[in-house]
Amino acid sequence: MRVTTVTSVRNAKKALFGLEEGDVVMHEHLKSSMSGVTGTISADLVQPKRWSPKFIPFTVLLTLSLVGIALFIKRSHIEYDSSGKCLIDNEYTEITKTEGSSTTHSYRVNYRFETGGQKYSGTDEIPQEPTEAVTTVYFTAAQPQENSLHPMYWSNTAMILAGIALVVALIAYWKVPIDYFILVAGASRKGIGDSGLEHTAVKRGKYSAWAHVEFAFFGQIVLIGFLVARLLSVIGVKETGDVVIIIAGILAVSSTMWVYYDRWRCIEAYSSRFCSGIANLSMFYVPLVALIYANYRALKRLQGH
Repeated sequence: MRVTTVTSVRNAKKALFGLEEGDVVMHEHLKSSMSGVTGTISADLVQPKRWSPKFIPFTVLLTLSLVGIALFIKRSHIEYDSSGKCLIDNEYTEITKTEGSSTTHSYRVNYRFETGGQKYSGTDEIPQEPTEAVTTVYFTAAQPQENSLHPMYWSNTAMILAGIALVVALIAYWKVPIDYFILVAGASRKGIGDSGLEHTAVKRGKYSAWAHVEFAFFGQIVLIGFLVARLLSVIGVKETGDVVIIIAGILAVSSTMWVYYDRWRCIEAYSSRFCSGIANLSMFYVPLVALIYANYRALKRLQGH
């Protein structure tokens, strides 16, 4: 018999891999209130707390940040669908940039053009000094105020915002209490899911598969999001539209969370059998094993297992 002190969600994941019935578990937060009282693992006495107050808000934050990443990445690459002639102003600004021994020149110009009976203007940088008063302008037919002298461009602002959203998503994912252990009295779902300590009875391999399950988790979000977007495009909704991205993102994250919730440790234990010990090799196929098994367990859950 061994004593395991659970201090946090992530520590619990690592420390309780081989937890068996009869071992002693103690939650760090209970030490002061329980005066050292501990409990032993028993499917009829102890179960993990399944809903932490932090679970829902961090899940919502994870969903919003992942959707935000998709929206900002979409906006970082802008390709115009229309073009026309524009008139360049006589006055322009030469910009000189020096990096080490290399010096580059560009020219900031103002221009005007007309489309659909409306007049528009813009400012852009071009690599050559303008020699002609008339050149080609590129713009979005639906919103001609979005225009440039280049057929496409990358938005640095959108890329920075996508990076911020990625950091927020990683923090939210790290905080989502997939495992939140606490001693409580009462009947548990014996033998079913993480809350029923099912993972302790699953034959596991020698190596951990946590990283592989995490790859499967995010891979499933991307896969479901893509499939939902394609389905919406079939019924006539623009596949790259903001509404599609938002709907696909919410459905992808929420459904994936449902698939992995209370089964994460069972999926990890099963997937660990297939780890070869060579990380680069296992990453090619173990995430797929985890994804298939996770969805198999989701189907079993619908049947009450």
